[in-house]
Amino acid sequence: MEKDDLFKAGLGEKEICFNLDMEADSFRQVLFDHYQNLQNGGGFEFFKCHANTRKLEKLSSACLSSPAVLKRRAGSSTTYIRPFLLAHGRMSEMWSLF
Repeated sequence: MEKDDLFKAGLGEKEICFNLDMEADSFRQVLFDHYQNLQNGGGFEFFKCHANTRKLEKLSSACLSSPAVLKRRAGSSTTYIRPFLLAHGRMSEMWSLF
């Protein structure tokens, strides 16, 4: 899958700014507003990319609770989001959140 294909599908690389005081429901709604296809993805998970590598580390599901928790866990790393449907073989691509 190419970046153009992801973009046409409403996916792909985006930069999203969050209010660190957001509750979990507001946090998810902002994600759904930017990535409408997440709503039908059966849930999602976050990964962070280690500096100067392509290695991705799966972040705890606690990161879904608020942007503040995500920021604490990911720091300044590039963060990726993957719907569970992607994790279970429907596609092999992940796309960038930040």
